[in-house]
Amino acid sequence: MMKKSTKYLFFACLLFIMTALAGCADKNPAASSSKGSNQSVDSKKDPIVIGASLPLSGTLGYMGKEVSEGIQGIINQTNDDGGINGRPIKFVPMDDAYDPAKHLANTRYLVDNEKAVAIVGSLGTEGLKSAAKFLNPKNFPVIGALSISDAISKPPQKSLFALPAPQSVEGPTLVEYAVEKLKAKRIAFVYQNDSWGEPAFKFSEEKIKSYGMEFVKVESFEPKASEMSTQLHRIKEAKPDAVILYALGSQAAAFVNSAAEENFKPAILGPSGLNSPEWIKLVGKNGEGIISCSSYYPITADNMKWVRDLHDKYKLANPSSNSLMGTSAALVFIEALKNVDGDLTPEAVLKEAEKIKNFDQKIGDPISFGTLDEGDNSRRGQTTQSIVILKDGLFVPEGI
Repeated sequence: MMKKSTKYLFFACLLFIMTALAGCADKNPAASSSKGSNQSVDSKKDPIVIGASLPLSGTLGYMGKEVSEGIQGIINQTNDDGGINGRPIKFVPMDDAYDPAKHLANTRYLVDNEKAVAIVGSLGTEGLKSAAKFLNPKNFPVIGALSISDAISKPPQKSLFALPAPQSVEGPTLVEYAVEKLKAKRIAFVYQNDSWGEPAFKFSEEKIKSYGMEFVKVESFEPKASEMSTQLHRIKEAKPDAVILYALGSQAAAFVNSAAEENFKPAILGPSGLNSPEWIKLVGKNGEGIISCSSYYPITADNMKWVRDLHDKYKLANPSSNSLMGTSAALVFIEALKNVDGDLTPEAVLKEAEKIKNFDQKIGDPISFGTLDEGDNSRRGQTTQSIVILKDGLFVPEGI
């Protein structure tokens, strides 16, 4: 029989070993990952964590910041109203500088380290495509995958719930307006040479051919191009009466400003991402009359008051079509979240997002999603756009 002191020493050592083993298990990545993304994050006190990977710096930094503020406004309002079942929502935006590799790294961090229940409002075609490969097997949703590229929704990806309307709508809408409304006879096309710009050109080319026409000149530029003078000069030589400029940020501004300096005055039509107060500042008076598209209602002195009031309340920048993408993503997430019955898991949020039909955000056309077997648009919430024109420093609906 052991002596009493020996017994105590034996059990103390046993307890120490068991505690150490438990600690190792907690630090073992394999042990942690085996729990999967469907691990419940329910707690009566803990915040509900969401995050996004966005370009908060670089060429498209203005766009990412506006999207982030659109999301934050809705989250702030939801938290002030008591959160979801008494739980606040914590939003973690992460900068990827429009780099797909950083986008994927940010997504992994949000899932593995922040224990987010969903990604909300991540932006960028290539980044979203790479993130989907990581998220699809986990049934982990990106609510508001912000890319107009059809590549992220056709075929539909399990994880990606895309907003707003795609390029297969936007490009042809611009061509149609140039031909039918502007009566343009010579149309040129400039596009970003990547998976965002190339499809837009192809969709637009198909549309212009339907009129028995061809683009009189086509030019492309690299995503990180610092100037657009070469493209401008070649386009100018073709003497177009309209140019579809499929560019964003500083590159789009460089083309517009250089055209003005050279007294080159064709009608200029561009993508929906141009509808931003920050981008409008880059072109100033040179941007007057530029034509764009929008999936959202115009933000004017007489319209969208609740959105303007929300930004004023939380001291956010003036709302724009970019911030409305964030607003939309957050509203759709909240709609899915409040319908989750039972444990709050990423998969539960994904399943509720699939059920959203004709959801009126009060900022644009209603949102509808569906299961993967419901067709190409099952993961594309919006499928229509309207024309807006830059007048006196503000994009307004055609005809105003």
